[in-house]
Amino acid sequence: MPKNQQLKKKSVTVTVNGKKTRKYFYGTSIQAINKKIAAFRETEEQGLLFKNVAEEWQASIEGSVKYYTEECYKAPTKNVIEWFRDRYIKELTPGDIQKEIDLYAKKGYKKQTVKLRIIVLNQIFKHAVLKGYIPIGSDPMPYITLPKKLTSGSYGTASDNDVEKIESGDCPLIIAFYYYTGLRRGELAALNCEDIDYLHDRIAINKVIEWHGEEPVLRDGTKNETSTRTIMLPKVLKDRLIAEGYISRKGILFPGKTGGYMRKRETYALFQKYGTLRPHQLRHGYVTLLYNADIDEMAAMSNTGHSNISTMRDKYTHLNRRNIDTAKEKLDAFISEKTGTK
Repeated sequence: MPKNQQLKKKSVTVTVNGKKTRKYFYGTSIQAINKKIAAFRETEEQGLLFKNVAEEWQASIEGSVKYYTEECYKAPTKNVIEWFRDRYIKELTPGDIQKEIDLYAKKGYKKQTVKLRIIVLNQIFKHAVLKGYIPIGSDPMPYITLPKKLTSGSYGTASDNDVEKIESGDCPLIIAFYYYTGLRRGELAALNCEDIDYLHDRIAINKVIEWHGEEPVLRDGTKNETSTRTIMLPKVLKDRLIAEGYISRKGILFPGKTGGYMRKRETYALFQKYGTLRPHQLRHGYVTLLYNADIDEMAAMSNTGHSNISTMRDKYTHLNRRNIDTAKEKLDAFISEKTGTK
């Protein structure tokens, strides 16, 4: 700009984050200033792109929610951004959102998977309201419903063949540890030899490994308050720990290749020879053990670290239904044999 050319200034009333304020625009001429004002008005009227608001919300929760929650939100956030990437958040209607939810559900996803996308959308639109990006009362999410007839998801259980190998001792100790304790992956990776009380047959669960990318990060405290707990050390596991010399060891119970905590890929590599078997299936297998051993729901909840009794009860109810089906088959076979009918 030439030295003798002065900037001109003009102020207008604008709405920023839901509040009216004075904003100053500068330019070398009134025409240039008016162009800037017009461009600002257009942006103000249209608002922000959904993508920008979603990414801003995602950044805002980093470090403010539990690591597991943050990880759990990543895939759903990516999905909803793909749905509405270049749409302005102000223009999205309940119909637009319900349509995408219904289409996603028709792809065969489980109830909890679909529900998680709705939860993330709720959080994004709540963020938009609080920031003033959309007016109070224009949030479309209260009108969104979960599609009907969705099946409840399940990680499934270990196969009978896998269970037989584990119970016969034909597996690495860490696999048996998953099965006989029901620990989450991060809880087991964080265990120290000193956490095991061989005298009182107890294991202290009070820390967890979080993986930031591949790197393990130790955090005191577990997934939630109920996850910090003391659990039973089954005799079968205690005997194997003693036989393999763990009673005299110190430090990390199951270290990685470098001697520190296991990297993320190392935790997955443990299961490669077992096909689709995963830690959560062994955790479910542990719940099955507790159920078959007639351990009551509250005691089971204390050992598994579930945050509410309804979660534990759902698992027990599922097992009870399966046992009822098995019992019915046995009863039908018994009656058929006794009466000579089919």
